[in-house]
Amino acid sequence: MTALCQQLDLATQVHFLGRVTEMPAVFARSSVFLLTSYWEGMPLVILEALEMGCPVVTFDIPDINDLVVDGYNGIVVPQSAGSQGFAQAIAWLLEDQRLWEKLHHNALQEATKYSLDKIISKWESLLQVESE
Repeated sequence: MTALCQQLDLATQVHFLGRVTEMPAVFARSSVFLLTSYWEGMPLVILEALEMGCPVVTFDIPDINDLVVDGYNGIVVPQSAGSQGFAQAIAWLLEDQRLWEKLHHNALQEATKYSLDKIISKWESLLQVESE
């Protein structure tokens, strides 16, 4: 991959970090989070990205539609658009500062729905109803 980046003259824009143990620091330095998979369960990395205000660009994956809402906290690309559509979504987001600011703000808001306090409260409510 590094050779391809050099061949495409992207070596100054693309950085391969290797193994990372401090993801919040990486997200804090990032403008967007890209999930290029065509299939996922519910990846926690999306919640981590949203918590740090990184808008998400992803393909239309049913299991994450509750987390990433097109035009709200990210851009959802139809799988049929392929890599060209994905690249266009990235370019659009990075070229439109207002759009990025809106998605950044909404990413932070969306992440609050999944705070530890709220999740614990939901579990407590669920367990209380089940015990009655």
